[in-house]
Amino acid sequence: MKKRNQRGFSLIELIIVIVVISILSLIAIARYNSTIDKTRYTTAKYNLRMLHKAQVEFFVSNGRFAEQNEISNKLPQHVLDSDNFYIKTYLINNNSYYAVLYKKNNEPIFCITESGKISKVNNDEPDYIYCHTNSQE
Repeated sequence: MKKRNQRGFSLIELIIVIVVISILSLIAIARYNSTIDKTRYTTAKYNLRMLHKAQVEFFVSNGRFAEQNEISNKLPQHVLDSDNFYIKTYLINNNSYYAVLYKKNNEPIFCITESGKISKVNNDEPDYIYCHTNSQE
């Protein structure tokens, strides 16, 4: 019998290479998406901290915390309303407030109170007591 000269790859070898490359691509895409989500959450927490700083400055100047429309004038628009999140401030009384960071689909993610502590929200309607008692930072 004569040996055939093999040139190139067999169909099985090509399919195996394509499958391996596909699996590696899926892993890379999943990690990329995870990193993007972490970055968005970090930015969102930073925006909450900027809001808190503005509230404290307002309190020092005026002896009370600001309402939503008053604080909107003190911060860049992207802090309160970005492409992915928006923040709503709730005034309890002149000495207390809390703010909730929502995803664009109205799902609450984090909240912050006048103490500056950020809480991860695990329910649909976070309120002042929830934000105060579930502080994580």
